[in-house]
Amino acid sequence: MGLVNEKVKLNFLIQLKILIVILFANLLNAHSESLAPPRQWQSLFQQGVSAGQSGALIESINLLNKARQSADSDANKFMISAALGAIYLQAHRLQDAEPFLNEAYVELKGQDKARVANDLGNLGAALKQPARALQYYEQARQLSQQQEDVYFVASLNIARLSPKNQQTDLLNALLPDLQKLPNKGTRARLLLNFAKQSSALGETGLKAAQQAMLQALQDAKSVGENRTMVEALDGLAQLYEDRNLFDDAEKLNRQALKEANLLPLATVQDILIRINWRQARLLKAGGYLDDALASLKRSATHLEALRQDLAIESEEGVTSFASLFRPIYIGLADLILLRQAKGNASQRAMAVNEAIANLELSRQAELQDYLGERCSVLSATSENQTIPSGSAVLYPLVLEDRMELLIKWDAGAAYHTIKTNSATLKRLTADMADGLRSYDTDDYLSPAQQLYNLLVRPVLPELEASKTHTLVIASEGFLRPIPFSALHDGNQFLIEKFAMATVTGMSMTDQTLSSTRAMSSLVVGLSEPGTVIDKLDPSKLMGVTQVAKANLRGLNVSDSKTLIRDALRLPGVEDEMKSLGGILQGKPLVNSQFTVSSFSQQVATGNYRILHIASHGIFGGDASSSFILASDDVLSMNGLQSILRSDNLKRSPIELLTLSACETAEGNDRAPLGFSGAAIKARARSVLGTLWPVVDEAAQKVMTRFYGELVGNNVGKAVALKQAQTSLLKQAATNHPFYWAPFTLVGNWQ
Repeated sequence: MGLVNEKVKLNFLIQLKILIVILFANLLNAHSESLAPPRQWQSLFQQGVSAGQSGALIESINLLNKARQSADSDANKFMISAALGAIYLQAHRLQDAEPFLNEAYVELKGQDKARVANDLGNLGAALKQPARALQYYEQARQLSQQQEDVYFVASLNIARLSPKNQQTDLLNALLPDLQKLPNKGTRARLLLNFAKQSSALGETGLKAAQQAMLQALQDAKSVGENRTMVEALDGLAQLYEDRNLFDDAEKLNRQALKEANLLPLATVQDILIRINWRQARLLKAGGYLDDALASLKRSATHLEALRQDLAIESEEGVTSFASLFRPIYIGLADLILLRQAKGNASQRAMAVNEAIANLELSRQAELQDYLGERCSVLSATSENQTIPSGSAVLYPLVLEDRMELLIKWDAGAAYHTIKTNSATLKRLTADMADGLRSYDTDDYLSPAQQLYNLLVRPVLPELEASKTHTLVIASEGFLRPIPFSALHDGNQFLIEKFAMATVTGMSMTDQTLSSTRAMSSLVVGLSEPGTVIDKLDPSKLMGVTQVAKANLRGLNVSDSKTLIRDALRLPGVEDEMKSLGGILQGKPLVNSQFTVSSFSQQVATGNYRILHIASHGIFGGDASSSFILASDDVLSMNGLQSILRSDNLKRSPIELLTLSACETAEGNDRAPLGFSGAAIKARARSVLGTLWPVVDEAAQKVMTRFYGELVGNNVGKAVALKQAQTSLLKQAATNHPFYWAPFTLVGNWQ
């Protein structure tokens, strides 16, 4: 029942929607007299509000924007702004929400102003500004003049933001007044919100939560609030499941499913995700794998239907990837493989393909989560996931009780079940990663050999039978920061057997073949940082500069900038660029020439298929913490996308983006996603980067050999990188994987 814990996080995900339903219902009621007969803006407004209540956020935003544009008075425009700001807030598009809410707050009066004040409080909470949020919540209570809906919504929000040791008392003080509210529909929704908060407090709140949900269920039934009734049944089922009362949970869940299926799909599709997912968990626990799989597939179907409308991150910082996409799609892969554990080779191959299809959907959601938006990833996805002859893709799937190794090649697929657990694997990968970052120790070797036995040795028969020469790794989580090239079989490293590459997912990897011979190149480098120093936050540079924080404490601004400048120098960059000059026939931009503007102008021409950037950069846990240094400014991932929006690049996409001095944030499992994110943002087919800081001489040797093979001999990227890495491995001075293993190729490997 490991997935049950994920559901606790969802208690908060629907709170904002419950509140917005209440507020929108009042907005419609407040203006109902002016809606007959409806004019154009009124009809659009009604449709937009209805779409928002049903969860169709993008449709709602489009309709409300049109309604606002056609509003026949300022008063109506401001009323629509309030609704539009609330929907943007529900979609977690905070920057879009703020101006509309601020406008409505200034212009509206009375109860309408109180509702907007509550939304501005929600905005402050989402922005991690609790003092600002509480100020607006208090204003909402004062402005509401004790009107039930707004007053109690704001009061519940104040309780939610209060210290944990005060929440129980605040909520319990509210409950008697909530139970006395005369409007049963409003009372049911508020009690449901109360119950969500109370149940999140653990044992101390469970009794009150159950009591509130039961009353909400009774109230919703009595007044025909069908969606609220389904939500109450869903909440009660979750309470019982969390307490391991599985029979009661299953009974309530079936009732919730029955009631939900009687309603229009658009009004309950978000709840059906949870109900079907819970049904799958309960059925799996009972050993009914076929029925569990069917239920979970229904949950995934609803999830995909709403993918575009789901916020990337909730107000509480829980992402839809962590709370929904990953557990549902990993759960599907788990069930698919369990059902074919005793199947024949053909059945098992079909199971692999079906499981991988679900893993791909999870990886897409994860990259959307990392980038903070969905459009870039969706535009980069393709159904063509053909694997070229001689290549194989390995998906290690780490589950609670085991690991599944899914291997796929051009003519087949297979999987192997490995008896291990995530704790063991996590310890081994951490030990290997630590050992690789020191060139004077072989501490990495034992975990590298153990991981080889777990991750590679079981699939060797398939690799040998399919005559694989290039092994592509599609790992996730804590496996990402380790270079599989440094896994060791007791005699040699994996890179000595196979050319290596990585992908976040094959569905986001362009596998069309293209020649790199005589490709034009833009080579930029920063050995000496310029005025960018004035724009840097030292706290974000620790992973890049390796400067101890203690060295910056107590220094004045001038001294700290000098220290940072010294730490950011890359003396080997100029030598690297000179050595590449004879191989990559292209335009160089060095130091002061490498400004954001000059880089942008050159790239926008569309003349370059290879972009080589030798400058400090770091890829952190999300796109907002990932950047590259130019001489005069920081180049963020979104900035990179803006620069590369040229129509010329759409016609002639970048073949390879090389980040020779960039690295991933140490100890961050998500940081390697930055390379995939950079590829998508730059519209590049491949990215070559490093997992940790590289010695100048080693970087120069690897890059020179890599491009010599790639351009001079016209071999594939993965093969060229293998030649470069093994050339260092064969030299006594650089045979430690510290020197050659950090180089990683992401994306198209041909």
